[in-house]
Amino acid sequence: MSSPSIYDELEPVIDHLNGEHEDTALFVMRHLAARCAAADPASIVEGTFTAVSATGIEGRARDSDGVIVDLRWPFADAPTTMDEVRGQMFMLLGEARAAADDDVPLTSLEREFSAASSIRTHLSYVVAVNDINESMREITFGGLAEFDSLGGDEFVYVLLPPEGRTDLTVGVDFSWEAYEQMPVEERPRGAYYTVRRWRPDVGELVADEAGFGAVAAILDQLGESVQPIVQVVAETSTPTQTVDFPDWDGVTVRWLFRNGRPAGSPDALLAAVQELDTDAEQLYAFGAAESRAITAVRKYLRNEVGLPADRVSMTGYWRREAEPAVASATSESEAS
Repeated sequence: MSSPSIYDELEPVIDHLNGEHEDTALFVMRHLAARCAAADPASIVEGTFTAVSATGIEGRARDSDGVIVDLRWPFADAPTTMDEVRGQMFMLLGEARAAADDDVPLTSLEREFSAASSIRTHLSYVVAVNDINESMREITFGGLAEFDSLGGDEFVYVLLPPEGRTDLTVGVDFSWEAYEQMPVEERPRGAYYTVRRWRPDVGELVADEAGFGAVAAILDQLGESVQPIVQVVAETSTPTQTVDFPDWDGVTVRWLFRNGRPAGSPDALLAAVQELDTDAEQLYAFGAAESRAITAVRKYLRNEVGLPADRVSMTGYWRREAEPAVASATSESEAS
């Protein structure tokens, strides 16, 4: 039997699917409902994933008459790793696609998968390391002349040699499918880094660990064009661990200091956002923080402020139990 902690770790995955990919959850519920309940798939107008346990995946759908239908897809064998559970969840998407008519458009998550399949692996090297403050490090990578930057909230996954070795065991043909087939001792170590700045003239990329890099990169882009009114809410440990964000008339930054509270404590970011003067007609909200903290912000903006899904982008960069990086950030911008 797999450890219950595997399923606890999937909570942010479910939150992300329901919050950022509502159309995908509805698509799965609609096209696979017949497997689990005597419901007409065409009548289902709302659907969400509700839980994942050792026995299967659960969802809930509502039809056009308001009738609630609980759905469940059992596992043939209990998954033993989180990747296996994720694979089972996303396998449902493939089964739903197979059951759908050919003219049903791709969902938002399918479009993401399609884009992700084209991501290339690059061989790189460290050009410089700069400690921005006592808890944040900026790393510059070189040799990236063919890197294709998407800008804004962008990340890279940095692969390093296995523990105790100096030779890379993967190359530019790296794939996660091949990774799963590698002996454990041959698998590279890796971590996600947020892209702060891309310098194509010299083929360098600067990255750091948490949400501040994404906020700063987005502000860079906005500053080069429309320069809208922007409100930034940024949380860190102490005043010695702040960073300098790009600035122009209309940018305000509110710093939240934990002062001894554990990183990822859920209340501070939400309380600060609730104090903002938010206008749902003009607001676009971006957030990157601990999973539960940013989920609470997203639910507030969607359910109470009334923002539609396409104007809320909240991403769980890490989960508190995983002992992640110390800095989190959320920002909101309004069109002037």
